[in-house]
Amino acid sequence: MPDGGAEDIDRAYSAAAAAAPGWRATAPRVEEIFGPVLSVLTFGTEEEAIGLANAVDYGLTASVWTNDLNRAHRVAAAFEAGFVWVNSSSQHFPGVPYGGVKASGVGREESVEELLSFTQTKAVTVFGAHTGASRP
Repeated sequence: MPDGGAEDIDRAYSAAAAAAPGWRATAPRVEEIFGPVLSVLTFGTEEEAIGLANAVDYGLTASVWTNDLNRAHRVAAAFEAGFVWVNSSSQHFPGVPYGGVKASGVGREESVEELLSFTQTKAVTVFGAHTGASRP
């Protein structure tokens, strides 16, 4: 892959990285864009990190990076995302429901839940002498 210099930009798979301090409310941070883009934000507390992650209209995926398993579960539970990785990202496993929340959509893919989304259940109850059942 080219090194990302100006002379290589036409051949590059991705442009050179750029940092923009103070861009917490700009498009790359709050819109659901698909890579190669990485938003890197600083935070002081776990609560602030969760607040930053949840302060968007979308919730397809999230990723928690920590050596503390209790923190990983706590933060994953607090994230408003349909799929959360711990110490990883972008891995999918057959049978594990994948899908978003909020403006990232409804429903789940890659699992039984996906098949069930194509069905509609109907209940029919029949009362009468020929069934042996009586009205309550």
